[in-house]
Amino acid sequence: MTTDQFSCYIARNILRDIFEFRGDRVSSIGGRTVRNIGASERLSLADRIFRSIRNKIITWQISSDQVLVEARLAEEYNVSKTPVREALALLSQEGLVEVIPRVGYRVTPISVQDVYESRIRRGQGS
Repeated sequence: MTTDQFSCYIARNILRDIFEFRGDRVSSIGGRTVRNIGASERLSLADRIFRSIRNKIITWQISSDQVLVEARLAEEYNVSKTPVREALALLSQEGLVEVIPRVGYRVTPISVQDVYESRIRRGQGS
């Protein structure tokens, strides 16, 4: 494991702890807006897929730089590509994945700096 991979691993573990502590209500990560989803809200299919993929990214079940393909995810979740596309668009808005045209979505690394900035913003109530 390289130093960058280790830093990303540590950052993801901290993020996982933040999500668990706050009940899935983190407002920002490294300047990126994160959806606030309460447990009592009814979630659409796209939101459920979004949360599942996001949790897999944060808990390192999906590694940085891994490419996600709509068709494979649709098959994995046993849904059409539309809710998967919507979920990936939400993940892209949060900066957890980036679009690779005609290929799919690449999982972006989460740095320790991103986590640090998130914790500072959280402490300031932003």
